[in-house]
Amino acid sequence: MPLDINVYIERTTGFWTVQGAQLVTDIIAKVKAERITPDQLETFIRAELRRMGYRDLVKKTLAEAITASAAYGIGAVAISAPARKWLLERAVNADGLKFSARVNNLARTEEMIDYIKIALKKGEGLKMAAQHLSDKGIQSADVAKGMRELTHAARQAAAAADDPLIAQNVRTAAGRAQRAVNRLVDPDKSKLRRAYQDVIDTAETSKIKAIEKAAQYAAVFKERYNAERIIATESARAYGKGFFSNIADDDDIVGWRSVLNSAHKTTDICDFWASVDLFGMGPGCFPKGKAPDYPYHPFCACTLRPIIAGDIEAKKKPIPENAIEYLQELPQQSQTQLLGKAGAESFSENPDQWTDYLKNYTPPKKITGLIPGSVLHGE
Repeated sequence: MPLDINVYIERTTGFWTVQGAQLVTDIIAKVKAERITPDQLETFIRAELRRMGYRDLVKKTLAEAITASAAYGIGAVAISAPARKWLLERAVNADGLKFSARVNNLARTEEMIDYIKIALKKGEGLKMAAQHLSDKGIQSADVAKGMRELTHAARQAAAAADDPLIAQNVRTAAGRAQRAVNRLVDPDKSKLRRAYQDVIDTAETSKIKAIEKAAQYAAVFKERYNAERIIATESARAYGKGFFSNIADDDDIVGWRSVLNSAHKTTDICDFWASVDLFGMGPGCFPKGKAPDYPYHPFCACTLRPIIAGDIEAKKKPIPENAIEYLQELPQQSQTQLLGKAGAESFSENPDQWTDYLKNYTPPKKITGLIPGSVLHGE
């Protein structure tokens, strides 16, 4: 029996983290052993990444995640050779990117080179390379502006320890950053939130090494988070593509049901799709051929189940009133988690505009980009 989709995603991302870390460790050891000079460093690292097959490792990891997840979607141990080829050569993701472009997104070779440079300089105080990657990583983060301002103010404070005006700047920046970090409530961002919290907690000490170390860790963890998010999202997307492709031509199936994963812990768009009776077919049920964008959000691992003819009457048109009623009957806390504080207030005044307030909502639409039946079954 194929692995549970959530278990497979966790194993794949875990494999990637371990393999990537080992590769970095091996390169660092070789840099030190061969006494590589600073002017040789980038060329040497780039050559080592090629020699050690870094991009091939990325390609293999992502390909296995996609094909195994697609197999789970169709209920098989493995997909056919033609289906594998189609997924890796012709299929595109929601951003219109083919497999090769997605490999490039995951590889992040330039970030890997900077990461290795940081690791080599770790513990040596304020270094330009460390500051460059910290700032670069933080700029791409969920709390970008607040973190950038905070680390800048903290560095100034470290250089002018007794200046009360600069100290106040640190406290002001820390307050803004804290408010931004507090908005990272999703469980899949909990470790990322802790990394950013370390930057905030450390900044007020005005100890430059501690500030740099915390900022470094936050930036590097963000890169790891991005890599894991890419693998998890691609796995879930391939699972959905396999599932929807497999039921498309089956006359015994009239629809599908969205089911929460056993690891689901917080109220979000997944709860909405698993619970709302949008088509009058029952909670979480949809007619065959229509679906919101799946996965519903990064790290989503909701399970999809077919609905057999005779179990439920298939219906084609959504019933918005059912969604409004579902949202109105939610406890206040759950409603706020789904809509946001401002969205919940706006919804109470204008319930007909619920689609504007529901976070990560995409309307159910005709499913496209399916694996052709002849390819899927290797005919």
